[in-house]
Amino acid sequence: MKPKIKGFTNTVIKAEHPDMSYVAKTRLGASVSAAEVTHTVVNNNKFTADDYVLFENLAEEKAELRKIASISGNTTIVTDALAFGHVKDTPIRFIPYNKVIFYTATGEEATYAARNTASLAVDSDFTYYDYTSGSSSTWAKIRYYNEQGTSYSEFSDAVQFSGYKSGSLQYLIDAVRRTTRTEDKSIVSDDELKDCFNDFANEIASERNWQFLETNNTDSLEAGVQGYDLPGNYRPGSIMQVRITSGSTYYYPEFKPIAEFNNFNRSNTTGTIPSIFTIWNNQILFYPTPSTAGADNVFYRYSKKTPDALSGPNSVTEISRYMVLVWAGCEAVELKRGDLNKASLYNQKKQTELIKMKQEDSARQSIAFPASPRPRDIKRMVDPNRWPTLTGA
Repeated sequence: MKPKIKGFTNTVIKAEHPDMSYVAKTRLGASVSAAEVTHTVVNNNKFTADDYVLFENLAEEKAELRKIASISGNTTIVTDALAFGHVKDTPIRFIPYNKVIFYTATGEEATYAARNTASLAVDSDFTYYDYTSGSSSTWAKIRYYNEQGTSYSEFSDAVQFSGYKSGSLQYLIDAVRRTTRTEDKSIVSDDELKDCFNDFANEIASERNWQFLETNNTDSLEAGVQGYDLPGNYRPGSIMQVRITSGSTYYYPEFKPIAEFNNFNRSNTTGTIPSIFTIWNNQILFYPTPSTAGADNVFYRYSKKTPDALSGPNSVTEISRYMVLVWAGCEAVELKRGDLNKASLYNQKKQTELIKMKQEDSARQSIAFPASPRPRDIKRMVDPNRWPTLTGA
């Protein structure tokens, strides 16, 4: 059960409650009054002494957390005195923790110090802690604590007080939940939304060579080695140019289709600097075969087949217009609800956003590639401003 920081309000940290989706539960078999300690339940078989249990549902006005003192028979539990009365059939759920500990640090990878231990505010949407010494550059983590068994949950992901970045996983989830009013997660879980975002991002990526999926790779020439593996996420046909560095000089071998490359390669010649290259069997092949080694002296730019998957709350999508993922998530929620009209509305918003993405991407690529060159000529048309600045001739 991994905790999660929901967000911040100025210096106030908002800790999400533990996930109650798959915990042991029962119901009151008879109404109880405030201050009572002995309660009749439908079935107590899944509970033991010293367990913490939640009466009512999280964030409800009369929700309260109590520790079981003892159990008798199959239908009786004894707890700490109740603060409120509860009617018959009120839900009672096991909750593995009763506290949340707040930690802060000056940087994401810095040492975190415990600042406060608070009882879970089960009658509120979140458990809050105001770290008044914090600022927008402060980072926070939380973890749950069971003071009876002295057990701890794992830590949450670290989050900066400035909040989740636009396009981050948690930002997207929050946007979908606000729009569809599904904050209680009863219809769709965070993991389901994450899968939806990643699946649709991969679907988008499959449509074309998007500029936002372009990235760089470096390799090192080895003496006597002609072939070098391409990255696992390399999109076939997307390498635009290869640069080889020797000292302070850059060399740009010419691309040749495999048939032409093989005509040169019959001689099995070696040389200091390859003059041509080709792509074959997920490798980049050079001719002549390098006769000397170099460290990180091969550089090329290529497009990825798929964007990096969203994983932790702070991970940010590579999709250029992240709202397309928000609308995809909203559509998925409404389909699960069975509201086809709303699902259709969000699908239209998604398609409109996707059209804008394509228009923007085409405009960017027309600047970099004004014409529509043959693949072997692309190397002559690469915009040098899209390459990192390197020292040398």
